[in-house]
Amino acid sequence: MGAGRVAGEGPGALRGTLKWVTLGNIPGSTLFLDPATGTVHSSYGYPSDPEQHIALHSDVSSLTYTVYVVKKALPGIAAAATYEQREEMTEEIRHFIDERDPLVFADEDSEWSGAFDEIAMGMWT
Repeated sequence: MGAGRVAGEGPGALRGTLKWVTLGNIPGSTLFLDPATGTVHSSYGYPSDPEQHIALHSDVSSLTYTVYVVKKALPGIAAAATYEQREEMTEEIRHFIDERDPLVFADEDSEWSGAFDEIAMGMWT
């Protein structure tokens, strides 16, 4: 289980997920808000399966901030001529976001980790 994964055992372990609010869908998963903690989770299925969801953001402001930073940086990354330049730029942005919310990249299987790999490869430009 990765660093951002939510652990729980037994039939009552995920009872709190029933109160989660669906924020929306992104390719391959759904974003949920845990109103008790403010944490944003991503899930490849319904959040009742602990192996299928990852704590992705500490709160909604982190999600908003991350989307804003990535959207603002994409034109500059698109202008980079080589993979090495794009990779360097994405690493700087990753570090910048990580300083605000380390949960965003805590799990190497998270949507953001994969997205940043794709951005460096030029797939989002």
